[in-house]
Amino acid sequence: MALSRSRGPLVATRWRNDRATKELERARPAYFVGGTVTANRPWMQRLFVVALFAMAACGGRTSGSEANVDPASGVLTKTTFRLPEDGGPATFERGPFCCSGKTVVVELADGRPVGYAYFYSWKGDALDLGYTSVAPDVSVLVAAVPSLAQPGRDLQHATIDFAASELEPGFSRTTTAGAMKFVVTIDHLDAVNVSGAAYFDMLTLTAHLDVEPLH
Repeated sequence: MALSRSRGPLVATRWRNDRATKELERARPAYFVGGTVTANRPWMQRLFVVALFAMAACGGRTSGSEANVDPASGVLTKTTFRLPEDGGPATFERGPFCCSGKTVVVELADGRPVGYAYFYSWKGDALDLGYTSVAPDVSVLVAAVPSLAQPGRDLQHATIDFAASELEPGFSRTTTAGAMKFVVTIDHLDAVNVSGAAYFDMLTLTAHLDVEPLH
């Protein structure tokens, strides 16, 4: 995980230095004028400088748990999703897709949505076999913002298409949309042959989605 270190350590150091000054001022008020050590006590100057740098060194390091992650770095809260398990309702309140499938929402570390994937749609004629339904192809619809540094409402769309005849565990396809790469890998399905044509059981298809920011 990339952390932005352009401001955090400087702010932390400045805050720690101010605190060190105030603490030493309370302990030795006679030797401080305007927050600095007077020349009357050189040993106090040396003590203050040592304490100042020691506290600045501690405050200047930013731990992973306390750091504020810069959205421009492209850090995502999650980069792998199980389909359909990790998807939620496909509503326009959650994203750009609707209606019967599941929508995965890709978020920055600060919680802002930057990408979406809809599992799933199809283009050919699905068949109702009575005990289940089958389809000749499957499409995973994806969308992402053009820039992770300045995410907004505008989205760029793409589609990952699979024919039923090529569906097998481990088979994957990749596309890009906006500032993100999407990779869909098939995990499981039951293949069905109808009058010599390849279909798949629509109730058995599972996959996983890997997303990656484009830099």
